[in-house]
Amino acid sequence: MAIDRSKLAALVQQAAIAQRNADADLTDLDIAKAYRRVFAGPDGELVLLHLTQVLLGMGGAVWNRDPEIRANNAVRRDIADRVMALMFGVIHEDKPEVRK
Repeated sequence: MAIDRSKLAALVQQAAIAQRNADADLTDLDIAKAYRRVFAGPDGELVLLHLTQVLLGMGGAVWNRDPEIRANNAVRRDIADRVMALMFGVIHEDKPEVRK
């Protein structure tokens, strides 16, 4: 099955808009704290490892000869990077958030 990049981009953009609307009352700090609560403890760490390494391919190569597979791998890696940033990034609780 071939990936139609324009349709994929449109779906990603629609999902991002929907997520922003759903999270309108939540700050980045709220989301990061929620991620840390969810993945805390041994079971959470195991799920985080499986999610990022196995399902999102964080431990694998992004490059592939097929540009569609390469694009898919890059998106998966980007998602894994975002999850890891929410989990392990620095949280500045005293810094006010600037709304866009």
